[in-house]
Amino acid sequence: MPDELPFPEELDAWREGVVQALARKGGNGLDGGGDGAPEDTARALEVMDEHVSMLAFSVRQLFVSVCTLFDHVQKTDRALREYVHEVRGARKELSQARRALENASGRTPWPWLIAGALGGLLGGLALGLALGALL
Repeated sequence: MPDELPFPEELDAWREGVVQALARKGGNGLDGGGDGAPEDTARALEVMDEHVSMLAFSVRQLFVSVCTLFDHVQKTDRALREYVHEVRGARKELSQARRALENASGRTPWPWLIAGALGGLLGGLALGLALGALL
């Protein structure tokens, strides 16, 4: 069985091999047409069995790949949900702190807002790099 998924050209070659084995000596002895020898039919069935085994192996590999991809998607989704939760909590805390400072000083604390925005950008960049490393 192959170690990797076959290319479409290989699948066409397998199909041609089966067709040629079945067509050898005028028939395969199974469909009533031609005088195919039993050994031709046996060989054709062996070839078909090999090809089905290879295709089944490829389908299994594809299934494993899809499951792995789905697992990565779930992990990324979970990480994004946690990040959104943290951002919402941080936004709420920042809003409360801003209101407290406004009430204390009577004006908007621009330096604090700029510092908070820069902190949010750096946190977003760090999360983006972490998620990029996961994928």
